[in-house]
Amino acid sequence: MALAMSADMFPVTSATADAPVVNWAYNFGYFEANRALVAGFAAPMESPLPVFASVLPLADMAYEHFPRDLADDTWFYISPVAQVNRITNPVLVTIATGDMLVPMEQITRAHIYPHDPGQFPEGYVRDFEHLAPSDKTRVRLEDVLAPGTVATRVMPLQEHSYLVSTDMRLNKEPRPSKKPAAEDRPWSKEHQWNICILDEGPPEPFADHTTYAWDTVPDSYVDHHYNAAPGPDLLNDAKLQWLLEQYTATSNPLPLLRNGSPANRRNFDYLEKRDVLNGLLAFAECAPACEERLTTLYAASNLKPFGPQATPPVLRQLLEDLRP
Repeated sequence: MALAMSADMFPVTSATADAPVVNWAYNFGYFEANRALVAGFAAPMESPLPVFASVLPLADMAYEHFPRDLADDTWFYISPVAQVNRITNPVLVTIATGDMLVPMEQITRAHIYPHDPGQFPEGYVRDFEHLAPSDKTRVRLEDVLAPGTVATRVMPLQEHSYLVSTDMRLNKEPRPSKKPAAEDRPWSKEHQWNICILDEGPPEPFADHTTYAWDTVPDSYVDHHYNAAPGPDLLNDAKLQWLLEQYTATSNPLPLLRNGSPANRRNFDYLEKRDVLNGLLAFAECAPACEERLTTLYAASNLKPFGPQATPPVLRQLLEDLRP
């Protein structure tokens, strides 16, 4: 959700994304490939993949609105891997090597531990190349990030981390009295994208997003960006084009719902326009360099709903004149 909001909203000064789905076609392909392994049990938590089985209904809810064919372009276009050009703000992604719900194979090729087949029901799979349903969707997050924009840090298991069993999740078994202390997640100020990997070894069948108990926080990252002045790089051609299409209610042919209608529904013209004007005005007023970035990019745009120029006075007047 944080990545989708970063792609759609403006201005966003920073975001943290914990265990984010970045490739829906792969993630639901993973769900479908293993669905049969948890079928026929009285309750999800009684299955050999208990937490995995508990979240499968999320896919079924999505199929009520989107095509069941995961190779359909819709699944690619609603995925962050297809929206990276509009994610201009700093992002801190936190993922775990043992994640059973959002396999980190969709993010990176590095630090991947193969699962132990002896611990899993026969037929369990999570291989990215095999489960991504088409050439278009066979793309990891690291494949679409610009060189030099990514810093990856690995956190080892914390002191007093412990394996979280199914009985612990069901409150049938007490958790250890000693727990890991809160630890700040490592990150780099010099990179737009920070990927923090929680190294807990290979996945276990009973895990959720993590196999072990962790206590990690993004406090220093949040504090830094809360106080940092936004720079002109927050606005680029793709982001401005998206905002101008939002303002003009320009319809995007993809993605599509099951019934063939566009999934990007912009039903409230007044609110859409107000959101765009407020966002661009807030950005332009951050610094002279931000105002210059807006006017330069707008001058080169093929959409000019504000008139020949997009200066703060023009935006203020449009905002003042806007009526529901």
